[in-house]
Amino acid sequence: MSTPNNTPNGPSPAPGSLLEGLDIPARAASAGKPARAPRPFVPPILKDNRLTRWCGRNRRVAWAALALLAVGAGVGGYLILRPMPEPDFASAPMADLLDYTLLEDEFNNLPVAKRRELLKELIERFTKMSSSDSAEMAAWAAMIEGDLREQIMKNASKLAIDTWDEFATDYRTVPDDQREAFLDKTVVDFFKMMEGFNPNGPRNVSDEERLEQARAQAKRDQEMIRSDDAPSSGELGQMADFLRNGLGKFATPQAQMRSQQLMRDMTRHLRGQDISTGKPKPR
Repeated sequence: MSTPNNTPNGPSPAPGSLLEGLDIPARAASAGKPARAPRPFVPPILKDNRLTRWCGRNRRVAWAALALLAVGAGVGGYLILRPMPEPDFASAPMADLLDYTLLEDEFNNLPVAKRRELLKELIERFTKMSSSDSAEMAAWAAMIEGDLREQIMKNASKLAIDTWDEFATDYRTVPDDQREAFLDKTVVDFFKMMEGFNPNGPRNVSDEERLEQARAQAKRDQEMIRSDDAPSSGELGQMADFLRNGLGKFATPQAQMRSQQLMRDMTRHLRGQDISTGKPKPR
């Protein structure tokens, strides 16, 4: 029996094998050694020793370049993430005013009184609108669609909700025996505030006249609901859904509860009903 010949690199292939005559080194894995892990990819530019040598010779320039990049990144991030600054409502481009008032959350973060003040300034700007302002406004309106419409709804709703919630929050602290007087004052103040958005200011009428007009309107609304011309249950349901899921979705649950209580009690008061029970007051 012949013994197999061994090559320096390992046993020879069996006679007749396709590997016969090839010098094949023994693999580490066959010797019980673990295979090497693949090396991570390194971009060619990092392998270039010329970059390393240049940084070594020009350390000051390299550090200055890194500092400039860091400052640039910081400034860029600030410009992107910073709140939009309040524009000058007397002289800023009309598109900037509409963007800030109707499309920016920064407007919603302002105090309610400040938002009302800026809205008055915007309305005043409308009354003095130039031809360039009109062209800007038309171009701005033409690009409003999708999410932008939702943002306009949000900004307009938030101002109305937060304004009413101011009255509702104060109402919860009023003693029971002073609530009717508070409701009368709230009706007058609310009418005056809404009339204040008119460029000519509030109407020249007394507070009692405003109250009488509010009571008369409340009576007409009550009579209409009882008449044949009253809204159908479907229409009332749509209205309730809009107040709850349209306008109301931008209010917190706490604000919704406060506002509903104030609206209910004010409606009862203007109709001559008892605030607590809703029953007609004895005459």
